[in-house]
Amino acid sequence: GDELSPERIERDKLAIEGLGWFRLVTSAFQRMGNEARVVFVVTEWPRVNQFEITGSTIFRQDQIDAVTKTRAEQVFNVVNFEADLNAISKL
Repeated sequence: GDELSPERIERDKLAIEGLGWFRLVTSAFQRMGNEARVVFVVTEWPRVNQFEITGSTIFRQDQIDAVTKTRAEQVFNVVNFEADLNAISKL
């Protein structure tokens, strides 16, 4: 129902990318008479097989797990991973 504009499509594309779940986001639009439909095609990051922090003699794995969001068997999320890096640095 919104007006189609390149700026709006780019803003929406960046918002989808900002969620962190997708390594690739592309857009296309289809004209239908006086209307158009915008379609965003996304490619998810792969699933995390294993997430392990090693080498710490100060913190136990459960303490590290408590401050991180990345988990095995979940789709990788780049936003969560960046937050995890910051959380581990603060820990």
